[in-house]
Amino acid sequence: MAPDSRFPREGWLVLAAGVAWFAAAGGSWLGLAFALVPGALLIASGTATLLALGEPRLRDLGALGGVLGLLFALPAAIAVGLAPGLALALLSAGAFAAAGALTARTQAATEGVAQPPRSLRLHAEIAIDQAVRGSMLSLVPFPDAAEHARLAGELQAAGELFRERGWLDNPASYHAPPPPAERVIATTQRTLGIAFEELRFESGYAPHESEPGRERWLSYTPNRLAWAWLLRQRDPTRPWLVCIHGYQMGTPAIDLNVFQAERWHRRGWNVLLPVLPFHGPRSLGAISGIGMFGADFLDSAHALAQTAWDVRRLLGWIRAQGGEQIACYGLSLGGYSAALLAGLAPELTTVIAGVPAVDFPKLVFAHAPLAERERILRAGISRELAEPVMRPVSPLALAPLVPHERRFVFGAPDDQFVPAEQVRDLIAHWQKPRHVWFPGAHITFRVHSEVQTFVREALA
Repeated sequence: MAPDSRFPREGWLVLAAGVAWFAAAGGSWLGLAFALVPGALLIASGTATLLALGEPRLRDLGALGGVLGLLFALPAAIAVGLAPGLALALLSAGAFAAAGALTARTQAATEGVAQPPRSLRLHAEIAIDQAVRGSMLSLVPFPDAAEHARLAGELQAAGELFRERGWLDNPASYHAPPPPAERVIATTQRTLGIAFEELRFESGYAPHESEPGRERWLSYTPNRLAWAWLLRQRDPTRPWLVCIHGYQMGTPAIDLNVFQAERWHRRGWNVLLPVLPFHGPRSLGAISGIGMFGADFLDSAHALAQTAWDVRRLLGWIRAQGGEQIACYGLSLGGYSAALLAGLAPELTTVIAGVPAVDFPKLVFAHAPLAERERILRAGISRELAEPVMRPVSPLALAPLVPHERRFVFGAPDDQFVPAEQVRDLIAHWQKPRHVWFPGAHITFRVHSEVQTFVREALA
C-alpha cells in the first residue's frame, strides 16, 4: 500500500460495517447467526486494511463480506427489525464498494495500458472480482511440506528433460498431432430450457513416457473421458464456434449461458463447448477445476497439453463432417487455451482470446496468499523453476498459425483475476491484432457493450 494510504478511509467503512452487524445482533442468537459470517469477514478485512498487514487477499474478504451482508440483511431483519436490517444492507453495500475503491486507488498501473476513469460502477465491478476470488481461493487446497518437496524435485527433473528433448527451443514439438475423435457418443440433454447434445469420447492423451508426473496424471481417471456440449445445425458445413470455458466452469447450465450459445446457434453456427480437464464431469472431487491451477505446475502443464490434444481431436472430428470455417472463442483460462490452440491448430480460421491468462507461474505467485507463497519459495519452488516446464504449453512461446487479421483479444485494465500485463503481452506477441480494452473487470465483461460489439464483429 502506498505511504499516503495509511489508515485509508475505505478500511474504516469496512470495519464499521462489520461492527454494526454484531452490534445489531444484540443478545439474539438468531441475529448473531446472521451476523457471524459477514460481520467476521468485514471486521477481519477492515482491521487488516487499517493496520496495513500487507496481505492483498484480505481485501477480498471485505468484498465477500459486503456481498454476504447484502444477502443476509433481509432475513436478518426478521431478528433485528426492519430499520436496522435496512441499515445493515446499506452499510454492507458501502463496504462492498469501498473494497473495490481501495483496490482501484492503490493498485499499480500497467505500463502500456491506459487506465479508465474511476467510477462507482468500476469500483463495484472490481469488488465483484474480489468477492468471487475470495470465495474461490478459500476452496483451493494447498500442498503440505512433503508435497512441496515432491513438486520441487519434479520441476527440476522435468526442466532438465525438456531442455534435453529440445522442447524449450521448439515448444510445438512437445505436442504430438492427435487423430480425430472417434466413437463419439452423443446423447440429447436439456438444461435451463436449452436442448443440447452431450458428447463423450476417450481422450487418449498421455504425457510422454519419460516425463515426471506421468503416472500420477494417468491415475486421474475422470480425465480419461473427454466431454463437450453441442448445439448442432442440420448442415454440418455451416460455420463452427468452439467456446472454451474458464476456471471452475465446465457444466452445461453455466457454459451455455456465459457464451450465449443459443444466440449463436440461432444465427447459424454449430456451437461446440469442450470441457477442460479437472472440470465438470472430469472433476476429481466436488469442486470443478481443482487441480488445474496451483503450485503443482506439472499437473497444470499436463492439463493444458491435454486441453490442446482434446480440442484438436474435436477439430479433426468437425473437419471429418465437412466443417471448414472454425472459430475458437475462449474466456479467462479458456482464453489461455484458445491462444495456445492458435499456435497448434491450423484448422482454426478465427481466434478470440477474452480476458486471457497466458503466464501460469506469474499468475500463481500473484494470487497465492503471502504465507503460502513464502512456503512455496522456501521449498525451492520458484517462477524460474516453473517457467521451463510451462514453456511448451505457453501461448507466448508459440507462433500463431491463425492469420493476423483473424486474431482478436479483449481485456480489462482493472481485471482482478488476470493481470492486465498478461493480456498486453499476448497482444504484443500476436503483433498487435485487433483488440479492445473495456473499462470493467473480469467477471462482468458481458455487461460492456464494446465487448459484445467486438465479439460480434470478430465473428461476422
